[in-house]
Amino acid sequence: MLTTNSRFLRSGRHWRRLLSVTLIIALIAPMLGSPTTRGQDEAPLDVPFGPVLFLVTAGGEAPPADLPPTTTVHARLEEPDQVLWIASGATGDPDTVAAAGLPVAVLDDDTTGDVYYLADATALDAASIAATVATVLWSGASHLVVATTLDGELALVETLPAQGVALTLIAPLPLAPPGVVDAAA
Repeated sequence: MLTTNSRFLRSGRHWRRLLSVTLIIALIAPMLGSPTTRGQDEAPLDVPFGPVLFLVTAGGEAPPADLPPTTTVHARLEEPDQVLWIASGATGDPDTVAAAGLPVAVLDDDTTGDVYYLADATALDAASIAATVATVLWSGASHLVVATTLDGELALVETLPAQGVALTLIAPLPLAPPGVVDAAA
């Protein structure tokens, strides 16, 4: 025979279970399909760099206007005495840029399978620490451009920050033009 107390306890357990399940669903549901599960701004994460990675010296807030149409600008570097642009493009793009009168330096003539990072050159022994786990492609007063393979990337991102050298991934996606604000931000 059920007493009032036992009915109340069974009813209470039922409500606790229902509340627990509802809470779990409410916490998990917003994360399913959210932008954090798809990558940065829903952009494809497997976009390759152009075949050649190079550095263009040119001042200003915007990339040089006379770059070839096959060139993609990935980053802007401010050094104490100059502004540089990291770009990739077709094999002949560095020569075309140089013919337009802009100083250019080829960083990597075959970007296949490589991952690129900017490292803080002002950190103590940054270049020598970076050279132990990656290839230093360019060294400036404020920045290092380093390359590694996909297999070596974990060693790079574990070693440099642990030694006080900040890292930033150079994404193969185009750099947003100045003044463009993401509407979602």
